[in-house]
Amino acid sequence: MIMIKKIICPIIIILLLSITNNNNSFAQGLFIPISGSTSGQSLTTANAGADITQSLPDFMMNATPPSVGTGQWSVLSGAATITTPNAATTTVTGIAAGTTATLRWTVTDGSCSVYDDVVLTRTKILLSAKVILEGAYNASTGKMNDALRTNNYIPTTEPYTALGFTHQGGGGGETINASILTTTGDDAIVDWIFVELRSKNNPATVLATRSGLLQRDGDIVDINGTSPLSFNVASDQYYIAIRHRNHIGFRTATTLDISSGNATLNTTSSSVTTHGNSSRKTISGILAMYAGDTNLDGSIDANDFRNFRQQYGQSGANRTADFNLNGDVDANDLNLFFRDNYGIFNDIN
Repeated sequence: MIMIKKIICPIIIILLLSITNNNNSFAQGLFIPISGSTSGQSLTTANAGADITQSLPDFMMNATPPSVGTGQWSVLSGAATITTPNAATTTVTGIAAGTTATLRWTVTDGSCSVYDDVVLTRTKILLSAKVILEGAYNASTGKMNDALRTNNYIPTTEPYTALGFTHQGGGGGETINASILTTTGDDAIVDWIFVELRSKNNPATVLATRSGLLQRDGDIVDINGTSPLSFNVASDQYYIAIRHRNHIGFRTATTLDISSGNATLNTTSSSVTTHGNSSRKTISGILAMYAGDTNLDGSIDANDFRNFRQQYGQSGANRTADFNLNGDVDANDLNLFFRDNYGIFNDIN
């Protein structure tokens, strides 16, 4: 919203006092307006341009150059860097994703000035992704189970930092309100999931991460339990990697175009290609993440079996050998998933 305000030029009042010598006196006041304008012309209305909302980091200002006086940009609130403060069409950078800054365009001539404010909003990019965890999937219903939720085994703080995952670009430490875990049905929460945005120039370079929530129908949502996952990065093209604490992670074979600020990614479909020969498992026509990787090395092998034996008989949250995500480490985890997937390996980079 454009807010136009004017600073009124000062008026100087000069009082002339004259005293006579014949016992009569009088005073005369002269009011002389002083415009304060060095040019003697009236200032035009300041116009900073329309408010701007975008996810790109560089904002292009579009103020109207003054016909009288000079123009100057300043930061009224928020954090921003003005490239050329006296240029009406300067670029502005330094506004963090998910924040706003208010700039002022002031036109000055002598002691007279007018100004107009403009609000710059940099949005986060949004990713609507879908993934299936083999261990929790029920082919007969086409949904994953939410036994961890019903057994109160889903923590309100993301578990990946404690498990040694490296966060980038503002990710990490995500927490949720416990009320999120009361949702039932297809949108009930199955577990926490880990998503990475990787450089379009080098897929091994992780630029941003988020810990999100996985719903029974496969949707990955933000910590409010409903919205797409948001990232504090600029709109661009990214490789997308999805990881879990006991399933083999994968990344896309090609970049995903998020130049518009939002994108969708359904990794359960064969239309989405992924990197590696064993990146996803086919189950009743859908593609899912392989269960059985307890130590997060991208391989299901003897080391994972040792971890299973150590955790056998345990119950609770974040048990990496609980492949079917029901909260218990038992023979079902070994027989249904580990043995079938033994030897599977995938390089996520």
